[in-house]
Amino acid sequence: MAALCLFAEAGLDVQLLEVGLGGRLDAVNIVDPDVALVTTIALDHVDWLGNTVEAIGREKAGIFRQSVPAVIGDAAAPASLRQVAERIGAKVYQLEHDFAYRKQGETWEWQGGERAYRDLPAPAFKGEQQYRNAAAVLMAVSALQEQLPVDDAAIRAGLRQASLLGRFQLVAGKPRVLLDVGHNPQAVGTLIDYLRDYFPAATIHAVFAMMRDKDIATVVQMMRERVARWYLAPLDNPRAAEPALIESHFRQLDMANVDSGFADFSAAFQAARAAAGPDELVLVFGSFFLVSEYLAKFS
Repeated sequence: MAALCLFAEAGLDVQLLEVGLGGRLDAVNIVDPDVALVTTIALDHVDWLGNTVEAIGREKAGIFRQSVPAVIGDAAAPASLRQVAERIGAKVYQLEHDFAYRKQGETWEWQGGERAYRDLPAPAFKGEQQYRNAAAVLMAVSALQEQLPVDDAAIRAGLRQASLLGRFQLVAGKPRVLLDVGHNPQAVGTLIDYLRDYFPAATIHAVFAMMRDKDIATVVQMMRERVARWYLAPLDNPRAAEPALIESHFRQLDMANVDSGFADFSAAFQAARAAAGPDELVLVFGSFFLVSEYLAKFS
């Protein structure tokens, strides 16, 4: 409520609000949007939202409104998402159903209804998923063109210049440090693609923590072939998984290349940095809270 009051007093042209936990029951959902966008659905916050993508899709669909554009940025989204949107009478636009993109060498194009964009620059964020995200954003922008006109030059500048602290954020040094807030299997899959493209042979020391309600075992399994050594960082957060809990997943996967018992994040990070050679990589990933610790103490 305080944030919304500040936004109103500032007389903003646009308020871009993230619905943080699901959709239907999140506090941000008190706002009736001019357009609602869901990128993808993954198993996340399962204690609150359900343990299937169909159940989570129904919760996410709670942000849709009658007669309001509902953009779905996933061609393979759970059926429940579109079903709820259509049942309440939202104007549904789904990737590969109502709009689409196609890569063409160094550029790409987008088509949605009668509107098209050609020779677009690659998204600033890396990974194939970012083309799908950018395509969904273009659909949202197009749906609002009468209320909020955005010209081609602004769209191209936005694609080139978009940035986000903590997402594939590379910090120069010896060793280099890579920060990534990915905290579920889907986001970590994108991280793996990024590492394959930009650090294909790097030895990686990972400073790692996750929240208790995340799919820790799957994330560790996905990253086990890329990480040479893991350093489990304790976080002062009631939602955080204790290092002992995370370590139990390593034991179940028969993985012994892990260090724990650190007093705090700083100790875990300093151990990883000391162990890494000058041409190796320290990867800090698994949680927004973890990356925030680095940015607060080492940036």
